[in-house]
Amino acid sequence: MVMGMAVQKRSERSHHLKGVKLLQTLTQQERETVMDVMEEEKFKTGATIIKQGDPGEKFYVVTSGECVVTIDSEEGSKEVGKIAVGGYFGEIALLTNQARLATVAAVGDVSVMCISRKAFVRVMGPLKELLSRNMELHDSFIKM
Repeated sequence: MVMGMAVQKRSERSHHLKGVKLLQTLTQQERETVMDVMEEEKFKTGATIIKQGDPGEKFYVVTSGECVVTIDSEEGSKEVGKIAVGGYFGEIALLTNQARLATVAAVGDVSVMCISRKAFVRVMGPLKELLSRNMELHDSFIKM
């Protein structure tokens, strides 16, 4: 029973990662390596997952629930989008070492898979090496 649950969890993680555009250039073996170091985190309704201006140390993939994305400016806080199951966030700060560009909060209860910068670099090598496989895709994220 434990083995069956582990296989099911791994299958679900694999399914979620296949849909992440930023990681589509990974080989199956690389995707499995990343999957092995990802951790699950859960957030309650209204919880802030990342905050604008904070350093970016994790990349997130939403596995259940929905998140709202807001940007604070002199005029106040403005909702700029939502992230549903299969969506991801945190990649720009992780790839560019910039502070978080927006705040992401849980609309309802949310589960995510996340990987820290340190773990990603440890298992995948320098991020630039990964990005060099598909610089056009990387540039599209930087422009956002």
